[in-house]
Amino acid sequence: MKNICVGYQDGTPFPREKKILTDELILKNSTVGFEFEFFTELEDKEIVQELEKRLTNKKIVIPKELIGFDTFGIPNHSGFNPDRDNFKLERDFSGGLKMFELVTGPCPYNESIQILKTIYDFIAECGWTTLKSGIHVNVSFNKMIEGRHSLSNLDSKLFSIRFDEDFIFDRWPNRKNNVYAQSIKTFRPIFHGGILNPLPENFIGPTSKYYGINFSKLSKNYLEMRYLGGKNYHTKFNETVECIDHFLLSLFRTLEKLYYTKDDLEKFSELIKGMIEKKIFVFDFEHFKKSRKNIFFFLDGDRIPITNEIYFRYFADFLLTSINNCNFKDCALNMNMKDNILEVLKCSFKKLLLENDDYKIHFKNCSFNEGVIEHKFFSDCSIKNVILKDCEFYKCDVSDCKVERCIVNDSNITNCYIDNKGDEKQFFNSEFSKCIIRQNYPLEKDGNTIDDCIWVAKQLKEKSPKRKKINYDKFKY
Repeated sequence: MKNICVGYQDGTPFPREKKILTDELILKNSTVGFEFEFFTELEDKEIVQELEKRLTNKKIVIPKELIGFDTFGIPNHSGFNPDRDNFKLERDFSGGLKMFELVTGPCPYNESIQILKTIYDFIAECGWTTLKSGIHVNVSFNKMIEGRHSLSNLDSKLFSIRFDEDFIFDRWPNRKNNVYAQSIKTFRPIFHGGILNPLPENFIGPTSKYYGINFSKLSKNYLEMRYLGGKNYHTKFNETVECIDHFLLSLFRTLEKLYYTKDDLEKFSELIKGMIEKKIFVFDFEHFKKSRKNIFFFLDGDRIPITNEIYFRYFADFLLTSINNCNFKDCALNMNMKDNILEVLKCSFKKLLLENDDYKIHFKNCSFNEGVIEHKFFSDCSIKNVILKDCEFYKCDVSDCKVERCIVNDSNITNCYIDNKGDEKQFFNSEFSKCIIRQNYPLEKDGNTIDDCIWVAKQLKEKSPKRKKINYDKFKY
């Protein structure tokens, strides 16, 4: 076991009896919670009975919410917050009708490891896991550590630089490059154009939940690890524990030293080396035009002379984001100055991450194989294995995607999980096949065709017991 000497943040050492924290003591003063995704043939009540029999002194709660006037429904992702004694069981329709999610409350480390083993054994005996399954690990520290090194002070970029992701991927190789758990060693510059100063404060690290570590949970004073999962993940107990330990100890060591060392800056420089080269490459106009002769540039539909470096800057930010993952052969970029929209035509993207609304983009006749894209418009595109949020499609083929709050028009949607909240119409003249639709179901009167799809809201309502009718006559005076 490694020993770690600690002191207060102002440099004052702890009292001698508290000066040394071993790895074992750090773990002992940690809290861990889980979110298990799994499949089973058992019904809700049967799962509860089986789990409560295995988990001593734990109650499994199935939250219910009012649907309509007289019907209670079983929601997925309810507002019920589990605690140490009360866990939450919900249906997770993202994987189909037989998929469930068990969410535990935060528990002391040693107890949580026993819970992990118990649930893995339950899944092995009563269910199964697939590529669509995962386990999320939520961690925090108790007062002994939190009072010295508050998790709310964590610098997420510093942790991303120091964290050894290879430790995880050596044990879970199938999760590398997973679109739902991307590498946290992903940085992008926070400015547009100009000289790139290679310091951490000039870059943005992971911001959304679709990374190996979900830093958005810091506001609630815990962190979520999302790396682990996949088919038969429940058979990898030892690997899971090793990764939990690695995560917690790495987190503590970063909190212990919340400043950038020379080694940290050298690691960061290595991480963004490719970004620096791309930035120089994109803004080195002479270099770019020699090596990318197949890209055509337009301004309001008029061909821009390739020698005009000033106009070229309109396209540089997008090129910087996509240059390593796009086949730009015969690709065209048009800057619509009137509407301030960048139009991208005939590009093929291996992977594209556009998780911000900094600028409007309209993709035409493009193809996408992986990524996370928000607030963009697509027409005549082929899109596969992409997380799409607040986008709009016209005459597109969309398959194996997660679609959130999107408008779909005259498109083919296949094998997608669709989560469109709200009552406004969002689907028009489109074909939906083998999709799981959480709510806002496509209507045939709007020209939609539905084949072999699951409507989550309807399934929940059908499974919900109705409230007993009240005899109001007995309340009359």
